[in-house]
Amino acid sequence: SAAVPALPPKPPSPETAAAAGNAVLARTLAWRSDLTAATLERLVALDDAGIDLALAGNRRLVLTPTAVRHLVRKARLRAALAEEMLPRPELTVLDRAALYLHAGAERRARIRAEVAGAPALAFRCPAPRADDGERTALVAAARRGEGQTVERRLEGLIGCDPQDWRFDDPFRHDLLGLALLAAGIDGDDAIRVALLWPASLAQSVPAVFRFAALVRGTSRAAAGLILEASLGLSPGERRSVHRSAGDRGEVQAGEASAATGPCASVDRLRRRG
Repeated sequence: SAAVPALPPKPPSPETAAAAGNAVLARTLAWRSDLTAATLERLVALDDAGIDLALAGNRRLVLTPTAVRHLVRKARLRAALAEEMLPRPELTVLDRAALYLHAGAERRARIRAEVAGAPALAFRCPAPRADDGERTALVAAARRGEGQTVERRLEGLIGCDPQDWRFDDPFRHDLLGLALLAAGIDGDDAIRVALLWPASLAQSVPAVFRFAALVRGTSRAAAGLILEASLGLSPGERRSVHRSAGDRGEVQAGEASAATGPCASVDRLRRRG
């Protein structure tokens, strides 16, 4: 009897391809509009840059909140992915704030306006003002061109671990303004810093004018929220404060009394003791 021709192998389902980690097929599947939530999240979990870009660029696909959360986390460190994610309607205002540094000037202004009106801002404590000594020391460090000293002082005032600030990058000048505001440095003192350091900012009149508009038009609370989101900081996470041993004792005493206050669990990042 005649041999029955073999049937071609059945292509794996999206679920099977995602579960098996078949990157080539998974990148193709990422462009489909009919993915289940489970398959979508499996694809995101593969942590493949090509798959992530395809999912972010697939405008026919509705991303789940879990997928958005993971893609935004990756996009903070991947400019191409951030560019695809920023226009997506599934993003919340905090998601867009997390991608602030990858946005153009107009989108940044919209993000600042959105954050200023975000309900979450009503539950945040105002950032404390840096005292005269702290402001003077920070401006003096900027005048001497001691970038690392400026950065360490900012981290101490904000209460965050050391960051890769790269303030000399013109695309990150906004980050310096946000950090100064979050540290409780008023607009005029923040502008004094910008007129001194970094050189890429201080030596550019248009850049200084843009910087001045940002620090004068952004509240400390909004600046702190954008800073936390764009750097991936957690407001409720206890972080080291870079101060002298004597100052650390004062900080601990201040924290003990602040721990029972209404803002203790909302915005610890802002506490300086």
